[in-house]
Amino acid sequence: MQLVLSGAVDQGNSGGPVLKDGAVVGMVTQAQRQSGRALPAQLLQRVLERSWGVAVATGPPAAAPRPAAVPPPAARTEPPAASPREAPAARPEKAAWSPGQTFKDCDDFCPEMVVLPAGTFQMGSPDNEKGRIAQEGPVDSVTIPAAFVGKFEITRSQFARFARETGRNMSGGCQVWDDKEGKGKLDSARSWLDPGFAQSDDHPVVCVSFEDATAYVDWLAKQTGKPYRLLSDAEWRYAARAGTTTRRYWGGTQADWRDSEQQACEYANVGDRRGKAKHPSWTWQTFDCDDGYAETAPVGRYKPNAFGLHDMLGNAWEWQQGCFNWGSGKCEESLIHGGSWDSRPGDVRSDDLTSATTSMGWYNLGFRVARTLP
Repeated sequence: MQLVLSGAVDQGNSGGPVLKDGAVVGMVTQAQRQSGRALPAQLLQRVLERSWGVAVATGPPAAAPRPAAVPPPAARTEPPAASPREAPAARPEKAAWSPGQTFKDCDDFCPEMVVLPAGTFQMGSPDNEKGRIAQEGPVDSVTIPAAFVGKFEITRSQFARFARETGRNMSGGCQVWDDKEGKGKLDSARSWLDPGFAQSDDHPVVCVSFEDATAYVDWLAKQTGKPYRLLSDAEWRYAARAGTTTRRYWGGTQADWRDSEQQACEYANVGDRRGKAKHPSWTWQTFDCDDGYAETAPVGRYKPNAFGLHDMLGNAWEWQQGCFNWGSGKCEESLIHGGSWDSRPGDVRSDDLTSATTSMGWYNLGFRVARTLP
């Protein structure tokens, strides 16, 4: 989850506190398009206490006037952000939005968005969840503000508009699954235009890197004048759960997980009987059902969750906002969520934690967008 600060935030403020009513509620991370991004204090507290063993005291804030600007940090700790770009004049926003309401910022290439209600959920998987890894716990209570979230994953046709208008160079190949060798490998001939299997324009775009996905949301923000972005880790899990506390947003309980797996093909495009018949090199367990597609399916083909979001699990893994690890001053990995058309049951869970190399496209990995409320 990232806070987005309104108003201009100058470069050099990274690391500075974000104050509200005299209390620190976040830390500035980046200046971007006449606004600033910040990490919430709650997330910083979790990192300090879990990863570094630093106890963080909290309490009611003392009364204080709201500062006019975020104070600069003592020293810069990250590379400079890109210069802000001019955006078209924003259209008037509605005075109020209702949870579940849908809209588009433009009629032709803009993704359909759903109003995600604010709420508090239990983030993390419990000890008895089948397929769980230790890094997914402990379970914490996390509050998510309301936002706009893409109803579907970004499609090939939507991404094609971006690629055509920007002329972005996406050469370098794609990581694909080789049935003959029974393993994944980099294929320099593959790309989002040809990931190694047939796709239609309404299928989710795959073989796009994290860098391609962030370039797309930057372009979309410039075209619409709206603060489009990728979803944060906590925001994605909240959106996927849609009020549920089970492994997936359909059927079954934590203990009775088989019911959930039997219903999978009604709600998601996953590793199934059809996919295994076409790809005999799959040695892993698949769902014992048939979702109708051996690879990607048209977005919205399966039942949505309670928030009205489709394919939050299955079809294509989804890039998340933020960096999973840094190396040589560069973000090298980012979290991905949701599983895909070739995923085993243990990976198709609302709290599954997986990461991928940011500079590379993958045959089963795409993304969806979010937008901050005005």
